[in-house]
Amino acid sequence: MEHRRAKLSIEGRRLLIERIRFAGWPVARAAEAQGVSRATAQKWLRRYDDEGWDGLVGRSSAPHRCPHRLSPEREQAILARREATLHGPHRIAWATGEARSTVWRVLRRHGVPRLAELDRATRTVVRYQRERPGELLHVDVKKQGRIPDGGGWRFHGRGNAPVLNKQERRTGDRKQHRLGYDYLHIAVDDRSRIAYVEAHRDERKDTAAGFMTRAIDWFADHDITIERVMADNGNCYRSLPFRDALQAHQVRHLRTRPYRPQTNGKVERFNLTLKNEWAYTRPYTSNQARLDTLEAFVHDYNHHRGHTAHNGGAPMSIVDNVPVQHKLVPAEPGCAAISMREGLSAAARVVRSYVSIAARPQPTAAPTVLPRLGGDRADPASAVSIPGQRHVRRAGEDPSQRSQPSGCW
Repeated sequence: MEHRRAKLSIEGRRLLIERIRFAGWPVARAAEAQGVSRATAQKWLRRYDDEGWDGLVGRSSAPHRCPHRLSPEREQAILARREATLHGPHRIAWATGEARSTVWRVLRRHGVPRLAELDRATRTVVRYQRERPGELLHVDVKKQGRIPDGGGWRFHGRGNAPVLNKQERRTGDRKQHRLGYDYLHIAVDDRSRIAYVEAHRDERKDTAAGFMTRAIDWFADHDITIERVMADNGNCYRSLPFRDALQAHQVRHLRTRPYRPQTNGKVERFNLTLKNEWAYTRPYTSNQARLDTLEAFVHDYNHHRGHTAHNGGAPMSIVDNVPVQHKLVPAEPGCAAISMREGLSAAARVVRSYVSIAARPQPTAAPTVLPRLGGDRADPASAVSIPGQRHVRRAGEDPSQRSQPSGCW
């Protein structure tokens, strides 16, 4: 099996065989051109002669058999002991008569989780997660290399990027054509995984403090009150403006252990999601073209993208449990488009008004009239029907002339 520093990939081996067998190169010359020894070239040549092109595929370096390895029966005895007692390698080794290192190797080979990761009562792996949204907010900064106009090397390939103009090729100013970085300031809620992202040109203390204030207000608009904020030990997060921004909202500041990014793992994992699903998912012709898609991606992540922590549900479903309410309702001509959130709120007001009217003592001759959506007064000409409710017929009304409910809310 190939190791990380292997000089020959599968294509390199193919080229080596083609040069020796089909181009007539000497073995020593072909090996020198590939940067390998003659013995290595002879090995792959023998593999090709015996097995053909399939012989050039890497193989595992593990031995076919190991006489000193424990028998399957002994391994099952170790696994059964662990399952029955939840003991560590030391105590299992004392009970089974095996070496502690052997027991540890067997447990690792079979993927048995560590005892520190288990809930002993349920025997399930403990997932670090807060109980309610807003209890803990993970904050971090992601440095993102900027894209030159016309696309970068990921778009054109290495060595094929657009040629710099004369002003940029000018000697004596080596920093002129350095594009620098975009700094993505990110906040991820621990319970719901809802993310809030802003792109800036720096990660200074005032920028981080302003981002924190806007993030707390944004979560408050979604009925999420931030109680704690966890960040690493970066200079901007240890500054006085950042501390003051948290104290102004009565938010507790938590810091991770130095050189321990796993503590802030949820926002670190979101950084990887940004890289794989937004930053490099398709070619961009400019840096601004990529930044223009950031807001749409974050919206899709919060409202529509499935998350494993929610069994396929979107992060926003933890907050309101109505994922479809964020879609726009097509408007009729002359009406403004509204969101399902506004529509459901209006429908709820109608139902509450109907229940309030129905609870009052009504004269027998007066009809029950429902208010029009968004209106404060009952207008007989604008009565609407509610699914599941019978239409109230007014005195002298022609059934064929009943008013139809309007689709414009």
